[in-house]
Amino acid sequence: MNRPILYLLFSLLFFVSSFVKANQATSFSSSDEEVYPLQEQVSDLLQLSKNFSDSSYQKSLEIGWKAIQLAEKSGKGELKGKAYKAQGVVYLKQGILDSALNYFNRAIPEFTTSEMRLEEGQTRSNIGVVYRRRGLFDKALENYIKVVQIYDGISYQKGIGGAYLNIGGLYHRMQKFAKTEEYYLRALRIFQKLEIDEYIARALNNLGVLHEQLENYEESLKYYQEALEMNEKIGNQQLQGLLRMNIGQIFFREKKYDQAMAYYNVAEDIRTSMADNWGLIRVWVLKAKCYDELGEGEKALALFQKAEQMAKKGNLTPDLESIYYELSEFYERKKDLTNAFKYFKEANILSDSLKIANNTEQMQELEAKFEADTQRKDLALLSQKNKIQSLEIGKKNAWLFGLVTLILLGVVAIGVSFRINRIRAEHRIMSLQQKVLLTQMNPHFLFNSLTAIQSFILDEKNMEANNYLSQLASLVRGVLENSRQEFIALRSEMSVLKDYMDMQNLRFDDQLAFHIEVDEDIDQDEIAVPPMLAQPFIENAIKHGELRNNPDSEIRIKISLDGQGDTVLFEISDNGVGIEQSMEKSRNSKHRSLATSIALDRVKIYNMKEDKRMKFEIVDLKNIHPELHGTRVTFHIPCKRM
Repeated sequence: MNRPILYLLFSLLFFVSSFVKANQATSFSSSDEEVYPLQEQVSDLLQLSKNFSDSSYQKSLEIGWKAIQLAEKSGKGELKGKAYKAQGVVYLKQGILDSALNYFNRAIPEFTTSEMRLEEGQTRSNIGVVYRRRGLFDKALENYIKVVQIYDGISYQKGIGGAYLNIGGLYHRMQKFAKTEEYYLRALRIFQKLEIDEYIARALNNLGVLHEQLENYEESLKYYQEALEMNEKIGNQQLQGLLRMNIGQIFFREKKYDQAMAYYNVAEDIRTSMADNWGLIRVWVLKAKCYDELGEGEKALALFQKAEQMAKKGNLTPDLESIYYELSEFYERKKDLTNAFKYFKEANILSDSLKIANNTEQMQELEAKFEADTQRKDLALLSQKNKIQSLEIGKKNAWLFGLVTLILLGVVAIGVSFRINRIRAEHRIMSLQQKVLLTQMNPHFLFNSLTAIQSFILDEKNMEANNYLSQLASLVRGVLENSRQEFIALRSEMSVLKDYMDMQNLRFDDQLAFHIEVDEDIDQDEIAVPPMLAQPFIENAIKHGELRNNPDSEIRIKISLDGQGDTVLFEISDNGVGIEQSMEKSRNSKHRSLATSIALDRVKIYNMKEDKRMKFEIVDLKNIHPELHGTRVTFHIPCKRM
């Protein structure tokens, strides 16, 4: 029987054993806790969580949460610290840095109070990694130095080697290459002396990255291959994905783009299966560069934008800065100096005090190219005007005609200038009003959601409360992020809409049926739509359409393309009482729904700004057929690409 199958069987047996023990512990009386003490339960759950951390982050987090609950129940600082730290590590591997830092900071005081120096050092090392990824190098180095001091005090050589590896990575990011190699080699010597295969492989990988950057490709590939062979014994999926990506970079630098893409694809598959968001960002950027070299610019741009959104979502500032530099170079190669200059400025805004010196020179060079291109266009336009004026002067009485023309043009120019300024001011005001409307969320909905969460907590249904709160947080975050943009990807709109509908169903005990249907021909990452189109009408259907009184109630969302493929049809339909009956009741109760007026305002603003016009219509279904009932709202949105 081969090794993977043995490992799978072992993990399965371990999980079944832990599950049986946990069930025993919850079904026995308090005196039976001696059979399976809380300390053992927590330790077993943390080991199980660690086993899943290289294959399923979601499963690992769920098990880790159970361990935290038991640890907090025990009241023991060492158990709580270990549970917090383990959960932070899983979030760190996933690239969710805010959550990782939160759990690490909760673990530190528990370890300090319990005088657990080894665990404190490991946690501070992870905090250093979080700060390094965020570009806060001073805080990262401060934590790494504390780690070395802690481990030196307890003569923990493996930990000192890990700290040297992290310090080397920090100097690598700062492009101090001599210091980088010094610390990588220090770490490698310690791990080789201790014969720790996994850390030897990581040190070899880091040395490979360094020599690749120094363009010592042969030396770099030697380090990567050696690390890959060693990792075959270990079976670390995360390291496997990293090494495949790095070897792909060697082939890329040697202009062997097909071979590079093959390695990148394997790395992407591994990191996707692990939900490794931070790792996926790096792979997408490398694949984008490879597509660009292969002449597939649209695919390259799509991946750059995908990486940009993921970096924004994870608050990964250094990665976002790198993406903007890559986009700047991408547009410069396309001779689009306007966008090149735009992204270079965005990258420089994100840069910190450790930004390398030649960035200023690069920006000056880009500015010079941008200005030169603008001057060439201005000269061409001026030359054209001069030719026209020369032809007019050559005519009889041209001086009089020219003078009158100039006066008229001046008057027209002044009038047009005033008109443009007024329109711009109106657009700014309407855009502001639109954003205010978009960021509003029904206060009753929020109040009811928070009340439901409070009810779960009072009933000690912590997992349900946590899930409900996570969904609400995801929904609010999505609404706030999307409201700042005039257009978002259709996939983002569908994601927020699904969160909203799931929350509504939680409130109404799954009494409502929601269906979303998206045409297979639509690329949801490419098609752009205005955000929050459907939400007001779903809310209207629930509140005024009397859907809760209908046992067969349902709301359908359908997105399709028209026959020419240049218009997106966004339909929201329900089988409630219909808009006419709903409006009649609203008039009697003196209640005024804002959904229709908001939609009309948004369509008006869109049509003022865009060349192609958006259409909007509401139909009471009984006007189509007497046996039908309900309302259908349709937006006709001109196709717009991200």
